[in-house]
Amino acid sequence: MPDVKSTLRNKEPEQISFFVGGFGGVSGKEGDLIGEEFSAMFPNHHVVGVESPEFDITAKEGDRVYHPSFLMRAAKTVVGDALKEGRNPVAVRLAARAYAYHQKYPDKPLNLIGQSGGGMPVQIGNGKLLITE
Repeated sequence: MPDVKSTLRNKEPEQISFFVGGFGGVSGKEGDLIGEEFSAMFPNHHVVGVESPEFDITAKEGDRVYHPSFLMRAAKTVVGDALKEGRNPVAVRLAARAYAYHQKYPDKPLNLIGQSGGGMPVQIGNGKLLITE
């Protein structure tokens, strides 16, 4: 089980929220970047960004998110490992981290939030947590 890497920033947050970003060319740190914005909007939450380097899809020149070649790369990225390995590594990372926080802070509600392509690992990770409990 992974260690809880950070302590709660504010002494008594009401909730702990885990944030998974979507596809982007930011070395898998979109969860951290958008998580910081989320944290500013909800100061009563402790926000944990979940890395998703597997979703780091750099657009080629002329690509748009709705362009078929970009959509094909994105789809292969999200379901590729799930189909080959039988698991999504981002979902496993999310579930493991949320479980570790739950063990350390059992009285705090947990929220799993996924933006865009981060929605699939959140849904899978939530299922893994339900099986664990």
